[in-house]
Amino acid sequence: SEEQKARVIEWSKLVASSSDQDFAAKLGEYLETEKFARYMAMTVWLSDLDGSLGPGQKYYLYLHPNTRKFTFIPWDQDQPFGQFPRGTEEQREGLSIRRPWSGENRFLERVYKSEGFYTAYLAALREFNGSLFQPDRIDRQVKGLAETIRPAITDESSERLAEFEKAVAGERVTLSMGPGFSGPVAVKSIRGFVKARGAAVADQLAGKSEGKTIS
Repeated sequence: SEEQKARVIEWSKLVASSSDQDFAAKLGEYLETEKFARYMAMTVWLSDLDGSLGPGQKYYLYLHPNTRKFTFIPWDQDQPFGQFPRGTEEQREGLSIRRPWSGENRFLERVYKSEGFYTAYLAALREFNGSLFQPDRIDRQVKGLAETIRPAITDESSERLAEFEKAVAGERVTLSMGPGFSGPVAVKSIRGFVKARGAAVADQLAGKSEGKTIS
């Protein structure tokens, strides 16, 4: 509708050209702040650098017809757990929770200064770090899923099966990247990444570390 089009334009102007004072005052009128805080906490914990923290892709911006507020809906989340080779492995594991994006990002830079967003964001990080991403929990999930899909991997090839078993065991695995990458990339498997990332997030939440940024 014309009203919805106008809402998108208003939101864009607020992000791009409003004063810091106006942006902070009006952010909650346009954005589902708490939902976005949880979305960002999940994205940052997973060091998913192929989406909103990197090229600025792999999400939909949805305008709810009743609340007239915007919500981010993720899609194509195929490179979480530090799998996307942006920056070094050490940088992905220790990714800053205070400035996790690479390059300039006016929207995130402004949102992260919002007290309401940032408080909810840190609370979500603490929640996820102490529950969803506990290494023992992830280990059980990896092993359980492995039992389900191992027969299909076995049917593909012995090479695929060997790489699969390395991932299940928590060893380093080789990713075959698409256009724009020089060749296969060796990364930590999910189990290895979770242990390192959980410790890094805990240290940052406790004020023991500033985390690492990616240029």
